[in-house]
Amino acid sequence: MPSIRTFLVAFVVMLVVASCGDRVNVAATAEGTDITVEHLHSALETIPDYANLDVSAFAAGDERVTGVLQTLIVVEVIRDDAEDLGLDTPDMDEFSASFIDSIAVLADGLAEGIVPEPDEAERQRQIDEFVSAAIGSASQPVCVSHLLVETEDEALAAAERIAGGEAFADVAQDVSTGPSGPEGGFLGCDDPSAWVPAFAEALVALDVDEISDPVQTDFGFHLIWRQDSVEAEADLEAQYTAQAEQMVDQRLLQERNTAVGLWIDEHRLDADVEIDPMFGVWDDGIMGPPAR
Repeated sequence: MPSIRTFLVAFVVMLVVASCGDRVNVAATAEGTDITVEHLHSALETIPDYANLDVSAFAAGDERVTGVLQTLIVVEVIRDDAEDLGLDTPDMDEFSASFIDSIAVLADGLAEGIVPEPDEAERQRQIDEFVSAAIGSASQPVCVSHLLVETEDEALAAAERIAGGEAFADVAQDVSTGPSGPEGGFLGCDDPSAWVPAFAEALVALDVDEISDPVQTDFGFHLIWRQDSVEAEADLEAQYTAQAEQMVDQRLLQERNTAVGLWIDEHRLDADVEIDPMFGVWDDGIMGPPAR
């Protein structure tokens, strides 16, 4: 028959095991909150390529598991201050079960809370500043049509037809040997430097809607018609505006990424974190691999 001493020893061992039973499944504790292996499994299951990972088999040094665990730790570390920014962060059960979506919501909320969206007037000021500088430093587009023939006499004959009332485009389609002839001679709208020097010099000397005298280049003789470029200038401004909007948004994104990163780093450094050695170590706010 067992002695009373044997019974008491067995009872104490049973109590110890029972008291530890709730913690054998704990991967880490952050700011007093347990992050369990089940939380890890739940989070991993929201990531398509990670869903079938066996946490117990891969925990030791596996970057996929430790990366998710570190993220869950950081969520607990910043929870209180995130709520001070107006963010409603779900508890760990809910957060881990919707890990991917919850991370996205949290990241967006932190970005907007730490670096607020500029008001529309300030955003527009930045866009206008960029557009004004871009237009001021760029050559304005010039729109032009031409017709190209082999001899000066042919060019003069074409000029007489236009002066007599025929449309420039019709004459160009009839006599021009250049590739733009079938389209009525339209070359498009561009910086004059896009064309050969003699052509460009004659073009910029023209007023809008004026047609040149015959201009000789290595290609032959041209009649050059400078056309209204208002639409082209509007298109260029729209192009610069789109670039400015993208630049302003990208600059805000970079500013937010930097600010959020620094904010999280500050919290990590002061965090109260304990990690099951099987999963790694916590050192100066950074999770490292488990000791080998």
